[in-house]
Order: sequence, then C-alpha cells, then structure tokens
Amino acid sequence: MPRINAVDVGIVDKPPSAVFKAYVNEVSGLTSWYMPTILIKPRDNALIDHVGAAFDVTINPLSRANARFSCKVTEFVEPKRIEMDITGDFLGKGTWTFEPMENEKTKLQIHFDVTINRWLFRFLSRFVDMEKGHSEVIQKGFKLCNDYLCKE
Repeated sequence: MPRINAVDVGIVDKPPSAVFKAYVNEVSGLTSWYMPTILIKPRDNALIDHVGAAFDVTINPLSRANARFSCKVTEFVEPKRIEMDITGDFLGKGTWTFEPMENEKTKLQIHFDVTINRWLFRFLSRFVDMEKGHSEVIQKGFKLCNDYLCKE
C-alpha cells in the first residue's frame, strides 16, 4: 500500500511554549491561522491538551479533492511533543516536536508516517509525489504559524 513517511523541519521565531500553544489553539478551534489550507475541528469542542483528545482535519477544504483524516492524541508533553494516531484517508502516526534554539526560537518538526487509505489517493500516488505535496502543506503551515505569532 502506498505510504507517506515525511519529516519536515521549520524554524519559528518564538520560544517553544508559544509555538506549542499556537498549535494546541489551532487544533482546538480557538484560532484559524492555517486556513484556507487546512481546516481543523476538535471533537466535542474540547481543548486538545491531553491524551485521548481528538480532532478532525481537512486539507484543502475549499477543493472537491480534499483529504480528510482524524487524529487522536496518544502522547502530550507540554511544550515538547504531541503524538497522535491518524485514521481516515491516511492511517498511521503523526508526531510534532518543539525544540528550543538560541535567540528564543523553536525548531519545529512534524513527522507524518502513514499509509494512504483512500483509493483515489492510492491511484494518484502512482503519478504524484505525495510526500512532496505533504511537505509543501506543512512548510506553508510553519510560515503561517510564524507570521501569526510574530504579529502578536
């Protein structure tokens, strides 16, 4: 079965506690800085700040060819790491790590290790570099997060 195993790294110009909070707020539905690229909705309007919390993700929500999946938090270590199980159009694991750097910056790493579960995406993966597409969305997210935090 086709797979995406991508590790993306970005630098955000704020300390890990601020970047961690920005991502938690985004997946909790309190902010929407990732739109229109990604739409994220928490389950049961719950704050995504603990193991067992879940949220739904739609990539390219304004397109008919969007991807949808759900995430359930399996590890939550503030402000260092969030790990989740992924189900839906993709099946596997996702891990976000937030590492301190000099000058109050954060090295943000997102590891997406999934099999492609939707037949259309499995077919398209023969012709389209799915890892590259995933990385483009994540890199855009790093920039959007940095822009959001630096405007505050």
